[in-house]
Amino acid sequence: MHEVAGEIWKIMYPFPIKSIGYFIEEILLKIYRLLKIKFIVNSESTENDLISKIGVSKENVKIIYYGVSAPKT
Repeated sequence: MHEVAGEIWKIMYPFPIKSIGYFIEEILLKIYRLLKIKFIVNSESTENDLISKIGVSKENVKIIYYGVSAPKT
């Protein structure tokens, strides 16, 4: 998961898209929480949003950072 959009829906999209997107995201994330779905995220901020805003257990969130280590040529 890249991010919890949350309030971004209200800023970036016109009505009715913003209302629909906000509602669907909130409902789906709460369903995932109840089903104890495991999340793979790319940052601490996304992990924190899932835990603090959605109520996902820390044990169900794993951070895998983007990026590649490559030798200099």
